[in-house]
Formats: sequence, C-alpha cells, structure tokens
Amino acid sequence: MMVAESYSESGRCEFFSPRENIVTHSYTMIMKKGSTLTNHLNFWLSQLQERGWVEQLVRRSVNNGSICNLPPGQEDGHHPPTPLTIYQMWGVFAILVAGI
Repeated sequence: MMVAESYSESGRCEFFSPRENIVTHSYTMIMKKGSTLTNHLNFWLSQLQERGWVEQLVRRSVNNGSICNLPPGQEDGHHPPTPLTIYQMWGVFAILVAGI
C-alpha cells in the first residue's frame, strides 16, 4: 500500500516491489475459546492464503498497486543503463596513476 500511495502522490516509482514476498503477513481472527468452528476457519483461511486469493483481494483494493512492479529502469519512458566507457572513467585511472 505504501508503494501505491507514494506513486499517487509523486507520480514516480520511488520503491521497487519484488515478485516474491520478502515479509509474509499473518491474518488473525478472534473466536471464543473451544469453538467448534476454529478448525474449519483455520482450514479455509489457510486455503485462501495458499491459493493466493488473499493477495488478489489486497491487490484489487490498492489503487496503482501494480505500477511499480517492473524493476528500476524498465518503467515507461526510461532507458536501460549503459556501461561506462574509458573516457567516463578517466578520473579513477588518474587517481590510480597518481598513487593516492
């Protein structure tokens, strides 16, 4: 949600959303102790989570949620980075030759 809000405010992708979740989220429901529904709800909630339905619901509810899914530099209007040339690196070699 933070990525979508940041994009909505600035119009730029300040964050990169990786394909894999790095941090997992847990969802909690509170029930009366000893309830017969606990096992059934645990089963169905784990099924929803494992099948990716919870993630789909979250993505649908967040505006601009998929805008910043591309790696940095591959967004619309950006060109991929080019390697540096010897002429652009002359300062590094000058310092190396000078012995500093």
